[in-house]
Amino acid sequence: MHGELRAGFEAGGGEAIVAYDHVRHHLYLRGDGSATLDLLATCRSGELGVLATVSISKEGHGASADDRGHVWVADATTGGVFRVTDPFAGTP
Repeated sequence: MHGELRAGFEAGGGEAIVAYDHVRHHLYLRGDGSATLDLLATCRSGELGVLATVSISKEGHGASADDRGHVWVADATTGGVFRVTDPFAGTP
């Protein structure tokens, strides 16, 4: 299996924490130590488009997306999670 870099995006902070919604074809990206979550559309051409940036706590590791338009991001300051609703339609 061979991979090919098709697009890039700088998320601020260190290593990235990533979640993906396979229904919407959206990627959710947070740089470790960053206080924002970026919502990105993945296009068939392989390019990425920024849909929105959401403010969240900068403490915490882990993210997951469900098939109902939510991304869940760990919040170490409270021991809980942020639920961010993705209001954007899926990318064809």
